Amino acid sequence: MSIDEIYNNFSKLEKLGLNEDPFIDFPDDRFFYLGEVIKPIYQSLIEFVYRRDGLMLIIGNNGVGKTILAKRIFSVL
Repeated sequence: MSIDEIYNNFSKLEKLGLNEDPFIDFPDDRFFYLGEVIKPIYQSLIEFVYRRDGLMLIIGNNGVGKTILAKRIFSVL
């Protein structure tokens, strides 16, 4: 990566109010966004774990956030 590319990337992040790039090659639950669509699903999953209801399976296409969701659930337990 050239100096110009690094500067342009930093400039874009700065304009968005970010200190680091959230679009990295591995899932990082620090960038978990609990929006209005995912919030009820997240709450249901947490309740499911606390109730110890049995087996839970999270499925979805690549890149939809399954790993970040699982990491976030494990971090709050």
